[in-house]
Amino acid sequence: MTVREYIEHLKNSPAFMKNVTSWRVLPERAAKYGAFPEDLHPGVLAALQKKGIDRPYIHQAKAIACAIAGKDLVVVTPTASGKTLCYNVPVLDAILKDESARALYLFPTKALSSDQAAELYSMIESIDCPIKAYTYDGDTPASARSAIRQAGHVVVTNPDMLHQGILPHHAKWIKLFENLRYVVIDEIHAYRGVFGSNLANVIRRLKRICAFYGSNPVFICCSATIRNPKELAESMTGKSMVLVDENGAMEPLFSLSVHTSSGKVYGPDGQTLAPSYEPTASFLLQLALEPPLTHRGELYAYFTGTLLAVVGIVSILFADRLFRWDLSFRIRDPEGAEPSEWEIFTRYLGWIVCTAGALIVYLMGAFAIV
Repeated sequence: MTVREYIEHLKNSPAFMKNVTSWRVLPERAAKYGAFPEDLHPGVLAALQKKGIDRPYIHQAKAIACAIAGKDLVVVTPTASGKTLCYNVPVLDAILKDESARALYLFPTKALSSDQAAELYSMIESIDCPIKAYTYDGDTPASARSAIRQAGHVVVTNPDMLHQGILPHHAKWIKLFENLRYVVIDEIHAYRGVFGSNLANVIRRLKRICAFYGSNPVFICCSATIRNPKELAESMTGKSMVLVDENGAMEPLFSLSVHTSSGKVYGPDGQTLAPSYEPTASFLLQLALEPPLTHRGELYAYFTGTLLAVVGIVSILFADRLFRWDLSFRIRDPEGAEPSEWEIFTRYLGWIVCTAGALIVYLMGAFAIV
């Protein structure tokens, strides 16, 4: 089933459309390109060409130019539009031009910092230059921390580690603070409420320490699309920001549906299979269990806002796919034969095992977060 066929299936599905309040089709748009700064280091240009990047999108070009010119900025473009390039390029350019230059990357989660660090390592390997980038967090061995403090050109960390492990020991980080050229704060939309106000205070401490050691770093902030990115970045950093929000990346044809979930799971004939206290889980299960999407072998991605919703979806989909059940636990037999008592017992046992496994995954995730 292609994407277009899937969209048409959704449009023709009463169980889906009963919750849809608006359906819009966003037209396809070609990419808009700019140019790299003329004084960009040849090593960075060569590394980008190895990755197949001959010219940047317009938002990348503007962000790179502003950063190299020493202007603080906030980049606000959609997901997968190439925001990582907006800070990796000026950071690597500065280090290649001045070996003593340093940069500090802040990410709200360990998973995100790992992904971005991997992308940075990939670019450094393409440059083939001894630029040292390290992740400094609670899992960093004590034996490696001293080397990171002395030799790390790029330090990838999180706000909590900056607050507890770096700023209180700034005398051990003299090389970083004396030569700090860039501070990158990614996913600034995640810093809301108390978490955001705490980060703002940590950034003010960071700026005071940098001033004490004679540095004035450029702040590069990145965010998903939000209403007031410039205001948020300025209140967080205390600096005047240049807003880069004109997306130059290609936008494919996109169908957008706005829906409200009734909190119930509907079967293919519109009957209620089970109530739910998680509207998102109900909605996704409604799609996942609806023919002809089941038992076809395709892969689908479902996104929810809570881990608990994922656990519910995984456990019930396991039961549905492996044991051919619906949510009311009525056993479905494609050949119409009545299952034996042993088959009923093993299928119930299988569902219990799947649910227990999903619960274990949930608890592991909860403990990892804590």
